[in-house]
Amino acid sequence: MKEEDSTLQQLLIKLSDLKHRLSEQIENLHLIIQSNVEQSKHVTSAQLLNLYRIVQEAVQNSIKHAEAKNITATFDDTAEGFSMKISDDGKGFDVNEVQLGNGLKNMELRCIESGGKFLIQSGKEGTTIRCLVTTK
Repeated sequence: MKEEDSTLQQLLIKLSDLKHRLSEQIENLHLIIQSNVEQSKHVTSAQLLNLYRIVQEAVQNSIKHAEAKNITATFDDTAEGFSMKISDDGKGFDVNEVQLGNGLKNMELRCIESGGKFLIQSGKEGTTIRCLVTTK
């Protein structure tokens, strides 16, 4: 994953592998990876790795801290590139009151390093993390 530039499709394949591994390890986990991106988006090797790690960390947080059972990672086209959204049905937290841990800070840094803008929303219905990536 670190060596060559690729496309968003390659990231989706890697995330599908992650989904299958986690499904074998964690009972009653429903992880959905979906793409609404209509064209093949070029991503650098650094973006590919960073975006994969963001999803990986978000899923781990959803399972460990939020006790989520349903997690969805969705990719959508935007005018500037694409968005990556990870949502869960966990117990959520108050983003204004909780001190962000290393996991959330690392996700934000990885998103920014990928040319993106990081957003997080959380409440009783669960948590949503977005990385809005600008591509060429």
